[in-house]
Amino acid sequence: MALAGFGIWQTVQMRRARWARLEAIPEIERLNLSGRTMYAVRLARDAERYAPEEVAQLRIGWLSFGLVTDPAGAQIEARNYNDMAAPWEPLGLSPVHTRLPFGYYRVRVTKPG
Repeated sequence: MALAGFGIWQTVQMRRARWARLEAIPEIERLNLSGRTMYAVRLARDAERYAPEEVAQLRIGWLSFGLVTDPAGAQIEARNYNDMAAPWEPLGLSPVHTRLPFGYYRVRVTKPG
């Protein structure tokens, strides 16, 4: 029983890795060249679990983005400047240091209280 479960898990992992390499990575590259770069960020986060080396290679070409707030702990979110209907993509709590594709972004900083 355990061997069958392991075999199923292995098959699922291989399919997800194949999806990341054959579908997600080319789509991230295409989105990087469009005005919808935050979709590339979201897809890179999903694909990173299954193809971390390939996603890391893509991110090398992205720009460093850092934001520090006083007081620290504010939620930092971003979306493409011209995509007003897009959802806000969480980047983390400040201070934030990440990499983003070249583009124009709207940044939202919120802290309760």
